[in-house]
Amino acid sequence: MTIVIERAAVLSGPPSGEGSDWFDPRAHLGRRGTALLPRAVQLTAAAAAQLNVSGALACESHRRELWACTASFAEHMHDEMDAVVRAESAEALSPARAPYFSVNLLPARVAQDYKIHGRVVTITTPGTGLVDACASAALSLGSGRCDTALVVTTDVGGEVAEGSVALMLHPEGRGTHLTWARGFLPQAVTMRGFERLERLLPPLLAGPDVSLLTALEDAPRHLIEALPDELTEGRPLNAPNGRLLPQAIAVAEACQQRRTTTLFCCSRFGAWAALRLDPGAL
Repeated sequence: MTIVIERAAVLSGPPSGEGSDWFDPRAHLGRRGTALLPRAVQLTAAAAAQLNVSGALACESHRRELWACTASFAEHMHDEMDAVVRAESAEALSPARAPYFSVNLLPARVAQDYKIHGRVVTITTPGTGLVDACASAALSLGSGRCDTALVVTTDVGGEVAEGSVALMLHPEGRGTHLTWARGFLPQAVTMRGFERLERLLPPLLAGPDVSLLTALEDAPRHLIEALPDELTEGRPLNAPNGRLLPQAIAVAEACQQRRTTTLFCCSRFGAWAALRLDPGAL
């Protein structure tokens, strides 16, 4: 079964503290019940709203799934809470924000807004989380467990752009076709590990019209040395500390521009993932 990204929406701006007023949650979510939500939760819900999700979710609520990925939400919230406790006390924590110490609450507002009663999953794998989320959603769609899946990527804080990207996936239909491969090359690299890398990557890199995107800043040397030349020469993405938002923005742009693209990413522990995007028929 062919899995496609039918829609993509991008909501991004400069890092927090450098023009953080670029985002007004009230403009996207209304005034009611938004002010006390953590910024990452606001951004996640706002990106989903840009997809016009309500008009696209024709399936029953239990046939909808949501996969949220982030490499920064938990760290950002914990640092914020620690600062309040150190400056005042634990009693000073806002009851409305305190539950968000759990990273699993990142997609809660989206699930509530769109009555997503199927699986709601948060993925926090540094470096490969976006591909992991897309692959997991596609496997769920392909196995018939759901009819529609949202994949939302959100990052906040730090020195690179913050924001959120929402993708809507369907089985078959019109849109950008997904193909993926994932694997792991430990420090003690085995020949079997190399063989898997060499077998899975060439189909994802085939074709003169393929643009190559790589997120290798945190990659271990032994993994980079194992890669084909095409990947190490591909356009690098500025994704320090395993950030996922730059990858998600590149994926959304490739879908919107109908461009055949392969994204390759990895973690500093040796896990790697590749996602190929092929524009389907209009």
